[in-house]
Amino acid sequence: MKTIDLKDSFTLEEAAVYLSQLTEESIARSDLKAFGLLGLVTLSIKLTRRYPAMTGKMVDVNDAALIKIPLKAPSPDRHSAAVSKPERCVFIASESGRFIERSLSHAPHSETPDSFIIETLKLISESPEADSAVFFRGDLSPDGRGVIELNEDRIDYVTDLWDLPLVGTERLSIKGAPVSEDEVKEVDMTTLRGVLLKHPYANRWARLHEKYSDGRHYNDPRVHGEMRRLPEGEEIVIRTDELKRFADVLLPKEELLPLDPDCEIRSEDLQHLIAAADKFWVNADPDDRGTWPPKDMVVTHLINLGFSRRAAATGATIATPSWGRRNQK
Repeated sequence: MKTIDLKDSFTLEEAAVYLSQLTEESIARSDLKAFGLLGLVTLSIKLTRRYPAMTGKMVDVNDAALIKIPLKAPSPDRHSAAVSKPERCVFIASESGRFIERSLSHAPHSETPDSFIIETLKLISESPEADSAVFFRGDLSPDGRGVIELNEDRIDYVTDLWDLPLVGTERLSIKGAPVSEDEVKEVDMTTLRGVLLKHPYANRWARLHEKYSDGRHYNDPRVHGEMRRLPEGEEIVIRTDELKRFADVLLPKEELLPLDPDCEIRSEDLQHLIAAADKFWVNADPDDRGTWPPKDMVVTHLINLGFSRRAAATGATIATPSWGRRNQK
């Protein structure tokens, strides 16, 4: 087993060091955040405490629950009604795409974001019946393909490792932007609905909450409000399997495995050691130790080619010129 596989995740600092050594380029913590915001790598958070949350799953947009509200009835008399199949088809076909194209830059400054969302949903989701509005019960995903439906009747508790889908206010936390209307003009409406997390390996979603009142049961949603930023003190990480995937993207396989398929007298391991010697020592000056590669860098390179930690350490020594084996760090 490789050493990297002994951990389930790496901090951004650890991941930056690992990728910098592997690619021989300078990669910083801020770079990984930027890559995450661009969707190039999945960022995660490791929760060391239990946090209240509403949990649920993402369903296909065609199977999502819809709500129909009469618009002409007095406010106290507005109750949801059943949505007919023709109404569902019309709504899904014509409105789901438009939903995610709306920007909060159109929000009137006199309204709160939440009231704007409600009013905008009513305006853009009118059903064929002019006296009703139809909209999703959950939150439409930014790509318009799914709807995040959470159980709003109870509070569960989540902990451990979760992915950051970056479609809620967790995106603004990563960017370092305050959660205000002026800062979210280019972000879709879902971003204002709180911090969203996704289970790394299952269709399970969670919106973090925080308790603001005592005197009721611990899982009563009436005493909890949506958490607006990522919880303080919890580490942003990259899962080990995701880090390895991203490393493969940065350093293609053909560069990692420069083997000669026609060479019958040299094993693959021997070819890797010869290639490592050429890669790391070709520009080294015997009289200038500042040009010598750190042994740990060569070891990491060999580990990523499939060598065990012990074999990589031995291989790094073998790949070192005889004049470079004295006092090599």
